[in-house]
Order: sequence, then structure tokens, then C-alpha cells
Amino acid sequence: MGVLWFHVDILGVPAHAARASTLGTNAIDAATRITAALRELERELNADPPAPYDRFEHPINLNPGIIAGGDWTSTVAAHCTVSYRLACYPDDDPAELRRQVENCVAAAARDDAFLAGTPPRVRFEGFSCEGFVVSESEPVIASLAGAYEAVLGVPPELVPTTATTDARHYVRSGIPTICFGPRAEEIHGIDERVSLSSLGQTATVLALFLRDWCGLA
Repeated sequence: MGVLWFHVDILGVPAHAARASTLGTNAIDAATRITAALRELERELNADPPAPYDRFEHPINLNPGIIAGGDWTSTVAAHCTVSYRLACYPDDDPAELRRQVENCVAAAARDDAFLAGTPPRVRFEGFSCEGFVVSESEPVIASLAGAYEAVLGVPPELVPTTATTDARHYVRSGIPTICFGPRAEEIHGIDERVSLSSLGQTATVLALFLRDWCGLA
């Protein structure tokens, strides 16, 4: 997948919480309405996924990963920034996804009684990359698959991923690249872990692959 990080800055109107409904406008509340609009964009991006992502129920994921807002519990939040991660398909241009995000946030602001007069600011800072697809007919895939089958007795399953990896740097340079490694669980979560038995199997597969790929005895 391609991946885009972006940040939405929202300004509210501070006031004492006791008079929040008459004097203040909460930037954190406004941020939830922007997130709801971005969820609609997420649904649109998932409506008709191209192959090979049509095998996934929900390949494109919007993730509000960081939120920072307010300065005191009894004050209506005067500011809020939400940082998001959004994916795109391999043939999609991240620049086009940026345009879609900007249009989505702008449309949500226009339809909001408060945000129409105080539009949020969208910033594209940090990660931005395109996705890629490597043909299953590439010799490197056949060679690694052969080594895998020699060790485990079955051919490997070739699958797309809804994440991104550094393999894209090699693909950009014209080097067909795949990702292969030990079995992991709870990735980026609590108790993230790797199977020790599959770690040994992976090392053996890679050793056979390197031997055959390099024409060694």
C-alpha cells in the first residue's frame, strides 16, 4: 500500500466549562466531526478495491494516531490537532490522496456552523509514499518459493499487505522485491512477538535461497 500521514489543526473558542454551551466552542468536539467526515472518505476508498486488494473486506484504513488538544480540564478546548494515517492502493498517487483529504476536510468545515467561519488547517508533514505490486512471475519469487517448499514441504502463500514496507525503495530502483520473515503476532500492539520456531525456519529458507540464487554449491 501507499501511505499518507497528515495533521488537522482546529481552533476553538475558550471559555469556562460552566458556560461552555453559551460562550465557548470546543476544538476537540469539532475534531470528532472532522474525523467522522474522513471516515466517509475511508468508506469511499474501500467501495471498489482493485485486485489484489479485492480479497480484503476493508483494505484502506484511516487511523487517527495522535490527538493533542486543550490545556485544562475546566476550560473549553481552544485548540486541537489530530494526526492521521491513511492508505492508498499501489496505482494511486499520494498527491491525489492529499487532494481528496483537503477536499473532504474543507467540505466538512463548510457544512459545520462553527468551522465554516474558522476552517481547519490540513498539514502534510511526515510520511508519504506510493505503493507497489511485484509480478508473481519474477524469478526471485520462484526461487524463494522453492526454498520455502524445500524446508516446510508446502509452497508459500503469496499475499498482498495492507501496510507498507521499505521494499518500495528497491522497487523504485527497478529491483523486484518481496517481504519474507518469521511469523509475528500482535504487530504494533501489546505483547508484540515473533515465533522462535518460525525464526529458525526463516533462517533456513533464506540460506537455501541465497545458495541457489547465487549459484553456490
